[in-house]
Amino acid sequence: MGVADGSQHPTNPELLYVRGTWIPTLEIRSGNLTFNINPAFQHGRTNIGTEINAWYLNASATARVNPEGTSMLGVEIFSGNNALEPDAIENGFDFLYGAAHSFLGYMDYFTRMPQDALGAGLISPYLRSEFRFTPRTRLDLDLHLFFLQNNFLHQGNAINKFLGTEIDAKFYYSFNDITQLAFGYSAMFGTESMEIIKGGRNEEFAHWAFVMLRFRPRFL
Repeated sequence: MGVADGSQHPTNPELLYVRGTWIPTLEIRSGNLTFNINPAFQHGRTNIGTEINAWYLNASATARVNPEGTSMLGVEIFSGNNALEPDAIENGFDFLYGAAHSFLGYMDYFTRMPQDALGAGLISPYLRSEFRFTPRTRLDLDLHLFFLQNNFLHQGNAINKFLGTEIDAKFYYSFNDITQLAFGYSAMFGTESMEIIKGGRNEEFAHWAFVMLRFRPRFL
């Protein structure tokens, strides 16, 4: 997939800063294993004219343990800027039009990249498991780790790159083919570095829960 988007200069309407994003996808299946590799490269100019040289990688391996369960081990990497060696090039990969709620945890700490990591990039190893107890019930358990991809300075010193750990649990019960009840609970265990990057207080317990009734009628 290739995406080109342009930003008009604020005072010169004839000047357009164009950014290109290239995203190949490879999937390999072998027995009960599925491997996915999804790299991306970004170049061109930002909306203020800065040159871009950024990249992204999502790689995962999924195993079907039995007919009722699967596990996925993977990692997402967003390139970022190195505060110890600053230059005039933007190395922070932009997530474009965003679907981060599906990838970087349900707590939504990182939905706008590179802004949500303050331009330093992000590395997020993850483990996702799905269990089906009956045809109508399913439990999903996800574990996410968060690290800065590059150096970030705070009060003149490079901070620890480890940001924290998130755990997501989701339980689904289907009454029938069109009606489903969902329960979810998530918790974030942030470090001092997470507090620097995202604000708040890392000593406070950050958690979130939801209950949702999903109704998906079929008209045809």
